[in-house]
Amino acid sequence: GQAAALATDRAMQTHGGMGFSKEYHVERLWRDARLFKFAPVSEEMVLNYVAQHDLGMPRSY
Repeated sequence: GQAAALATDRAMQTHGGMGFSKEYHVERLWRDARLFKFAPVSEEMVLNYVAQHDLGMPRSY
């Protein structure tokens, strides 16, 4: 999710105002990449799961 968001943010920055143009599809990819940050579960919940189950840390919520 983070890699996709970073890549599409860079693409949007590179294209400037044309990044919102439908002919380059950057806008659609940027929108889709945003979904990976909170759907189906938020990034924080994934990190909580990894910390608890893989690293053996106590529950933080």
